[in-house]
Amino acid sequence: MGYVSGDPWAICQRCGFKVRLSTIRKEWTGLRVCPKCWDPRHPQLDVRAVEEKIARIDALPEPPDVFISPGDHSPDDL
Repeated sequence: MGYVSGDPWAICQRCGFKVRLSTIRKEWTGLRVCPKCWDPRHPQLDVRAVEEKIARIDALPEPPDVFISPGDHSPDDL
């Protein structure tokens, strides 16, 4: 490991080893890492959820609201 013109040393942000800047790669996490530490982005991280449109076939309309007054029923009716 000697002098290489135009290729300075860099530190891997994951393992901390000193490597040449030309071998450093930027990872999907934003870290600049050496080739041994470089981890490609897993394809499963890019999967988007699909919204489902669930509709019941036998659905009934909502019944109208029924309002009762205090004198309409007694506690025994409940």
